[in-house]
Amino acid sequence: IFPVEAGVPTINWLGEVAADTAENVTFNQVTSVPTRAAQTVEMSRRVLLQEHSSGLQSRLTGIINRGFNTGIETALLVGTGSGNQPTGIMTALNASAQVVGVPTYADLVNLFELVLANADALRGRLAYVTDPATLAFLKTVVLDAGSGKFLAEGKLNETLTANGFPIFTTTTMP
Repeated sequence: IFPVEAGVPTINWLGEVAADTAENVTFNQVTSVPTRAAQTVEMSRRVLLQEHSSGLQSRLTGIINRGFNTGIETALLVGTGSGNQPTGIMTALNASAQVVGVPTYADLVNLFELVLANADALRGRLAYVTDPATLAFLKTVVLDAGSGKFLAEGKLNETLTANGFPIFTTTTMP
């Protein structure tokens, strides 16, 4: 069980020497059900003892890491919440999904940033996450007439940005 803040205390406006009254900070509880991500790969001892096995071990380590990272990304974004899999962000927010069509800069500000600001959620390390096709499309949508800028800007091997926030791409995003 983890405590989660239920609200924040309010301030009181008082005279110079007036006494203040204490407020209680309240917490709700979130129950955690621990699960784990597991991955098993078999290989023979003979393969490991062969002369060139260090290259094979390195390659297998890379394959295992890519598989694990893809599995974690998938669970984080579109996890079903069943069968010990976590509920992904997209799965949890499905009820509040918005159809944007061809996005504009105003959409990025009003449908995303403003919604987060109204929910006091513009904290932490925020970023956009999308699939490669959408990112490629956003890199071709002109921000406005005359600026020469696009909704998403940057190179694929560096940090791309949209509306001043980093934007990342993954093939696990629907």
